[in-house]
Parts: sequence; C-alpha cells; structure tokens
Amino acid sequence: MLGYRSYFTVAGVAHGQQMVPAALAQLYAWIRSKRYDADAIVPGATVQIAPGVEATLTLDTEVDGSESVFFLMQEKSPAGLWTSQLLLHDPHTHRRDPWVWLDVIAPDSVGAEGSTTRPRWTARPRLAQSLLEVLDGRDGGARLDPEALVASPDDVDDLVEALRDPRRRGPVFVAGSDDTLPLQPWTELVRALLRQTTGLAAGYVLDADATRRFARAVGPRHAVAPGTMRTFMRGVDTTSDLDALRHPVLGTERIVQDRSHRVVRVLGETAREAALAVPLPRPAVRVEELLLRRADDDFLAARQQIDETRSQEVIDHLAEERTAEVVAPPTPEPAAGSVTLPVEPSEPGADLAPDGHDDLAGRTEAPVDLGSVETHLALAAALQSVLGESETNAEAIERLRERALAADRLSLAIERKDQQIGGLTRTVVELRDAVAESTRRLEDEQVEHRETSDRQLVAERTVHALRMRLQDAERYEDAWADPSQDEIGAEPPESFGQLLDRFSEFPALVWTGDGDPTELLDVRDPLGRWARKAWSALQALQDYTVEHLAGRAHTVDDYLSNTPATLHGFPANRHARDESDDVKQNSKYRGPRVLRVPRSVDTTGSVFMGAHFKIAQSGMISPRMHYHDAVDIDGHVYVGYLGPHLPTQKTN
Repeated sequence: MLGYRSYFTVAGVAHGQQMVPAALAQLYAWIRSKRYDADAIVPGATVQIAPGVEATLTLDTEVDGSESVFFLMQEKSPAGLWTSQLLLHDPHTHRRDPWVWLDVIAPDSVGAEGSTTRPRWTARPRLAQSLLEVLDGRDGGARLDPEALVASPDDVDDLVEALRDPRRRGPVFVAGSDDTLPLQPWTELVRALLRQTTGLAAGYVLDADATRRFARAVGPRHAVAPGTMRTFMRGVDTTSDLDALRHPVLGTERIVQDRSHRVVRVLGETAREAALAVPLPRPAVRVEELLLRRADDDFLAARQQIDETRSQEVIDHLAEERTAEVVAPPTPEPAAGSVTLPVEPSEPGADLAPDGHDDLAGRTEAPVDLGSVETHLALAAALQSVLGESETNAEAIERLRERALAADRLSLAIERKDQQIGGLTRTVVELRDAVAESTRRLEDEQVEHRETSDRQLVAERTVHALRMRLQDAERYEDAWADPSQDEIGAEPPESFGQLLDRFSEFPALVWTGDGDPTELLDVRDPLGRWARKAWSALQALQDYTVEHLAGRAHTVDDYLSNTPATLHGFPANRHARDESDDVKQNSKYRGPRVLRVPRSVDTTGSVFMGAHFKIAQSGMISPRMHYHDAVDIDGHVYVGYLGPHLPTQKTN
C-alpha cells in the first residue's frame, strides 16, 4: 500500500547544476548507502543490484527538449515487497517548473491468522532528505527545505501568501515564539518534531518579531501563540473565523511532555494523509504513463538483444564443430541405439570417386542413427505446425527460431504486464475500499450530526423554558446573564493528546492503555470533536464512581439512565455494558480487549474489558473507549483502550 508520496516543483538547484543530473547523483549515493551495487544500474535495463533487489532506470528526451527519468527499485524482505519509485521531469523551459515525484509502497501489516491490518508505517525516506539538500523544493509558494526554516518579519508576507496558495498540496507547520523563548533550542525542538514530514510539508519557526507581524497579517483567529505550533491545512481563508477551526494548534505543554515521540508520529501521519488525499497533477501522470511504456519497450529490446546474442553463440559453436568434422573426420562408429541396414551392390562404374576409386568398395552396410531420424521428423512436424511447411531447410529453421524467440519475449511481456495489472488492481481495490469507507463515514457523520442537532434543539428549548420561568419570577438578571466560568467548568481538550495529558483531572479514573492509537485519532478528526465526546464520557465515569460509592448508582448503565441533573451524563444508548458472545468466544476478537490492570485488581495483570463507550460512529474507525469497573475493589475505574473500533466479525 502506498505509504509515502512526495511531489514538489523545483525552483533552483545547488551550485547552478541541472536538475536531473543533480537528482541522479543523490539517487546513486542513496543506493550506495544501502550497500547496493549502484554501478550495475544502466538505462534501459532491469538489473539485480543486491540479493532480492531489482532496479530499473529509464531515460527519455522529447523533441521539445524536455528530459524525464523513471527509476524503480523493488526490495524483497521478510515483511514483504517494498517498492520505491522516483520520477524526475525537467521541461527545460521557463514556462513550466521541473518537478520531482517520489513514492514508497509498503507491504501491509499482517495481523493474527494472516489477516491484513492497517497500512504499515512508512518512515521518511532518506532519499527525500538527500534530494531536498540540493534541490530548492516548493509546494505551491511554500518552501520544502529538509528542516524547518527560521522566518523573520521580512518573510511573513511570503509565508501568508504560501498559506493561501491554492496550488499547495500539503500542510504548513508554523511555530511561534517571543522574546522570552530561546530561539535556537526552540528551533531544534520544532525540527525534531517535524522530522517525519520531510518532503511532505513545509515548516517555519517565526522569531519573536515575525510572530507578532504574522498575527497582525492573519488576525487573532489564525495567529500562532509563542511556544505553540499550528498545522495549516490547504485552502486557508484568514477572513473566516470558522476556517480557523480547520487548523489545529499543538500546545506548549503537549510539545514539552512528548517523551514517547507520539507527536512526531501524529504530525507525520497528518502530513502523509494530506499528501495522499490530493490528486497528482495530470501532466505528471502523463509523464509516468510515457515512461512506463518506455520501460516496457526497453525491457523487451534488452531481452531481444540477449536472445540474438545467445542464438549467434549457438550458431558459431555449431559452425566450429562442423568445420572440425570436415578438417578431421572421425572414423564412424555405430551409435548406441542405431541399426545396420544392408546396402545394395552398385553397378560397375557407378558412384565412382573422381579419381576412379570406389569409396564404397568392400562396404555392404551403413549405420543409421534413429535418434537423428526422430529429431528430423520432430523438426519437420514443428515446422508444419508453426509455419505450415515441413521442408527442413536452413531458411525454415531460422524462421522457426525467430518465431520461438518472439513467443518467449511475448511471454515475458505478458508476465511483466500481469505484474503491472496486479499492482493496478490492488490500487483499484484500495481506492474502491477508500470510497466505500468514505461513503460509510459520510452516512455515519450525517446520522451523528442529526443526533447532535436534536440534542442541541432540546437543550435550546430547555434553556428558553427555564429563562421564561425565571423571567416570570422577575429574576431577569438570572434569566439572561451569561453563566460564569465556574458554572461552565473547565474547557474540554481540543485533541486526544491534550486529553491524555489531562487524565489526572479525574481522581477516580486510571489510564492503563497505549496512547499511540489514541493520539492517531487526531489525524482522522483534526477538529477535536471526538476528543470532546471522549472527555464527556470520562466526566460521566468520574461522577458515576462518586454516586456508586454513595450507594446511589449500582452500575454505569443505571447512572447513565438516571443521571442527576447536577452531574455529568452521556447518552445511555452510546454505552455497552459488555461485548457480544461472538466477540467473547473468539480469541481473535477477545485478545485485543484483554487490557492491563494492576495485579491488585486481577492477579494476572489484565482483564477482559467488554464494557465500552461508543464515542462516535464513523465507518471502520468509529472510536471506542473500553474500561473496567473496579470501584468495589479499590475505588477506581480503569480505562484500558481509547482508539479506533477494535476488531469484530463486522469490522474484519
């Protein structure tokens, strides 16, 4: 599955070099760094450069002077087949920019019982870093340097223009600073966080003055606060306050406390998702199609050359043997399997040698090799079957040879096309599944939106009714005054990363899960809706523990169905007290739900957590939060999982 795609235009090349030679030099250096035989790679051929590693290089120069390169490397590993594909195109005209296109196709991760799971994480290719070290890469107006750039006030106008540029494909990460924040250490930290976005996204670190100027240029809703980093997705509209919600902010605390490097993974996933979601420019796709056809032609031409060389070697060898027989004919010996046939006596003077001596004098029989006869008959039959003629002369045999070689090349071409068709079929299947998943998510989101709208309508009607009652009681100020911050409570987190950081705000709840799948939900829901819903579920669990210990709620189901007005609730139909029997009795589905708890709760250190909250319904993702109620044991509820829907018979 396609795990990494970088596409960028080239505005310049280091040291005034031409783009294609400079990029090829980096390509060969990268291959050598992998200890592969880069010198074996020649244009127009598919060669083995290491055990299990094949490479193809195709060059093309058109009549208009444009220059293109196609490089394909396939590496067989225990995990499967890794494919790296690089395309370079230089139009050699000021009207069009050169461009680079780098794909890495990774094998799928394989789960239990051979089932295919989510795509394998594809780390940033070192080749992408190397290319951007010599090429001035651009994504629209954004600069794709190997590392985040430090921007001064003079750079702000260009940056704002790059954010608004409709040609931009990937995100732009912008970090803010002020006079109290040491710029050099802050820049190094930002660069470390963005190390998995190379070739996919642009990164900028604003100095203190640039941060202030940027805020004035884009307005307060799109500004970047000091010590934070903001992800600007495509299509920025700085005139819209609503648009600001599309561009999430990574807070200072989240950045500083990222000891497990989850932020690096989340930012990398965000950049990959964005790059894969945007179609490639049509001219680039046409160049790829042209180079793939050229690669096929080169492959067949190389094969034909090999066949002709081998055939000529065989002909030369046979000619040498024939010459040796004429010069020094051996004494004929009856061959194994031959029989002796009688020879009729000749008439006087018949079949005489030129010198008058009879070469057959004294001979009455001659050996005949039946194997040669069978070979001759088989050859005649082959000529009749393939060419429609049975005369075994040299011309006919040559035509048969050419037909056989052509059939061999055709077989290889079919095999090569079958491989390409197989790749295209996998792509079609992936796209079909992606469309189906998008359709399911859209349908689920529509239902979710309707449900949310209904609850909002009920809440608005309730608020209106209560205000009318207060007004009837002549408590006008209470009726129309905005609630205080204490009455509202703390703001919910804007991301799952923030949610995990603030888990300690719930004294009766203990997090025992793996934060990686939790934080990756932010890639799927950058607006933070799911994180806020999960926060509501945690608030309800916290209040449940208080009510349970007070003897006012026996189970979570009881609490959610009869939530006191002063406490936090959660829709009862979005909670399941256990999993189905199909899940509990199938080890493939049960296993992922056996989650960690202290040994004081269970001596094995883990329990089956069937109870869960349905955070949202969104296709195959549909996040869930699984927990274990141990309030009667130690007064705590243990949350063991918060992430995409765990496998079931339906999701599998």
